[in-house]
Formats: sequence, C-alpha cells, structure tokens
Amino acid sequence: MTHGIDPLDLAKALIAAPSVTPATGAAFDVLEGALTSFGFAVERFIDGIEPDGPVENLLAVRRGKGPVHFGFAGHLDVVPPGVGWSGDAFVPEVRGELLYGRGAVDMKGAIAAFVAAAAATPAEAGTISLIITGDQVTDAQASYDENGRRSLVPTGEPDEIVECDDVLMAIGQENAFPWIEPDCGIEFDRWGLPKLDETTLQSTLPHVFFGGDAAFGPKNIIWAVAHGHDAAISIDLFLRGEDIAVRPAPNMSMSSQKMGIHEWSYDNEVSLANRFKVPWADANKALANIRVEVELGFDPQTAWHEAQRCLNCDVQTVFSAPACIECDACADICPTDCISFVPDGPEEELRTRLRAPALNTSQDLYVSVPLKTGRIMVKDEDVCLHCGLCAERCPTGAWDMRKTLIEMARAGAAPRVSVEAA
Repeated sequence: MTHGIDPLDLAKALIAAPSVTPATGAAFDVLEGALTSFGFAVERFIDGIEPDGPVENLLAVRRGKGPVHFGFAGHLDVVPPGVGWSGDAFVPEVRGELLYGRGAVDMKGAIAAFVAAAAATPAEAGTISLIITGDQVTDAQASYDENGRRSLVPTGEPDEIVECDDVLMAIGQENAFPWIEPDCGIEFDRWGLPKLDETTLQSTLPHVFFGGDAAFGPKNIIWAVAHGHDAAISIDLFLRGEDIAVRPAPNMSMSSQKMGIHEWSYDNEVSLANRFKVPWADANKALANIRVEVELGFDPQTAWHEAQRCLNCDVQTVFSAPACIECDACADICPTDCISFVPDGPEEELRTRLRAPALNTSQDLYVSVPLKTGRIMVKDEDVCLHCGLCAERCPTGAWDMRKTLIEMARAGAAPRVSVEAA
C-alpha cells in the first residue's frame, strides 16, 4: 500500500518553520508528522556538547520486506537569509513553477521530494531510513584565509558509521585527479581544481588544457560545449606557435523578417498559454528500474502548442532614428508600454520617466540618438514581447524586426565560423 504526500506542500511547511543553524523544534515537528503518517518509526535525540552542540537529530525507519535498505542523509538547518530577499525568507512563495524561500534548494526541498517518493514506494520494495541533522557542520569549524574567504575544516572528530545498502547523497559531484602526477607541472588550487587561464583554458603546464566540469567545477552542458570550442581554438593556435590569447572574435549578422506591409516570416502572435508539463513515467516503474526514462516527452500536438509560446528572442526590434517622424504610434500600440519618447537625461532618472518605469537595472535600455524634436526613443528590453506590433504600426518603416545570427569562431587554418541562432 502506498500513501500520497505532496512534495510542494511539505516543502512549504518546512520552509515556514525557521531553522537557522542549528535547527531545532518546529522543522523537526513538521518532518516527523509527515513521516509517521505513512508508517515511519521516528526517533529524535540531542547529541553533542559545546561549542558545536547540542544538536537535534532525527532518525526515521520504515521496515520493509527483503534485504534492501535505502538510506537518505540530510539536514534541516539553513544559513541566515541575509539581504536581498523581496519578502520574508521564511514565508514560502510559488512564482510560476519555482518555489522561493530559505531552504527551498538546500535542502528542505530535497527532503520533501524524498519523503514524497518514499510515501509512493510500497513496503515490499525494502527498508527506507532517513538520518536528518539540525546542524550539517557539527564536525567542522570555520576557517578564514588571508583574503577573508571562509571554508570549513574538519575538527578531527571520528566518523560515525551507519550500515546501509544504498545511500542517496543530496550533494553535487566533485572533481578528482589522483591520476595526475603531482610533479608533472599542473598546479591545483585548494579546492582541487586546476589553475587555468579563464579565457584560453590553458593550465600551468602549457600543452595541457581543461574544459567542462574539470575546469571550474560543475555547471551545465552549455558551458561544457563552449569550453570545447574555446579549448579547440587554444590548442590549434598553440600547435601553430601563435599567441593563444589573441582570439578570433565571433561575428553577428541581422536580417529583416519583413515580407510585406503587415506580414513577417515568423509567427509573432503572443500565446497566453501556460507552460505545458512534460508527462512522467509511473513512479513505481521508474523507482523499480533505473533504466526507465522518467520524462516521456511531448506528443506532436502538445509539442506544437508548447512551441507557440516561443517569444522569438532571436528576432530583435531595430530602430532607425532618421526614418522616425515621432508620431508615437508604436508607443500607443505596444502591449507592454516598453516604448517611450522622452527628453534625454541621466539613466537613473530616465528610467523613472518611461511609460512603464524600468526597474530592472541589470537590463540595459535600448536608447536612440536624439530625434528631430530633441527627444529620444527608449525601449525597455526587459518587458518587450518581440511581437512586432511596433514595426507593423510604423508608417515610415523606422521599426524593423530582424533575425539575429551569431557566428561562433572555430579552430582551423582559415577563419571558419559556425552559424547559430541567437
């Protein structure tokens, strides 16, 4: 028999129980209530002495059939919220498909997800246990280097061994280079990463280059592919005896998408549909077989509807100041009020005078040269939908919709390029 636990509801309940290191009380109460509701035996205990303790801990076990014992190790404590939150860090908030709140990522969200998975797993699958602490750094202490950078160093306390068949570690993977001889000339920093030139990816041993997670730690596949391109250019230049710091620059081209007065070569209709969720395989099948593909993908019809949500970010609005007669028709028709014609001024003050104040200072404004009346055109790219209504409405063609192509440089004797959509 299985039970239903909503991971979102549980994560929100855990976040709403403040648990700045060391965690005590309320957060453990929430977790205990969820676990005991579907058969877990829970033991809570206090361990440790000053200065690192006492620390509250929770051990939960649900006995199952067979010899398999799956264990989960985690923590309920969180670091202080600090500054920069738009609201209370301990009041969970869902925006779109993301959950915001202190601990949503590290690691109350992970605990909630595991508990929900455990609830959906029949007892016949085996024994499941959780070992949750209220202070993840009990056996470590803070140390600061000459630059004030904080790190945790072991205190020397002996490790505690808990026998399990399988343990799910909710942490990332680390680099390991035991196969590289320490005297070969490749230097590593204190975190075990190679010392590299961030542009060329060259190590302290000139003919050795790194890329991907091995270069700067875990990121994503996009960074890894980019590193492959950059390292290939560096290696090609190195083998030719040229300066690897002199990099071939990428090129960019823009082409108009206009096919008629009110016709474009792309679909500029704005879809109001919410994001379509990718269907998943049955949880019991996915948990029983690691080779089962969890995300099943879209069927053709759903994939088409999802594609209609594309905002055509590779199609840019391009403004020609000499052609503008300042009729303000584009500003009138803009559905997000992202276009304004105003007198020039300092950027900080200018942002407040637009039709819709541009509050996101990390996004540059699109500003024209002075127009015939002395005003300037200002467009807030942060809220532009790329719908093309400004270009359709403009009587003089001062606005155009142009597709952007980035031409990435590649290694080779000739300046070869690869064309990719922006």
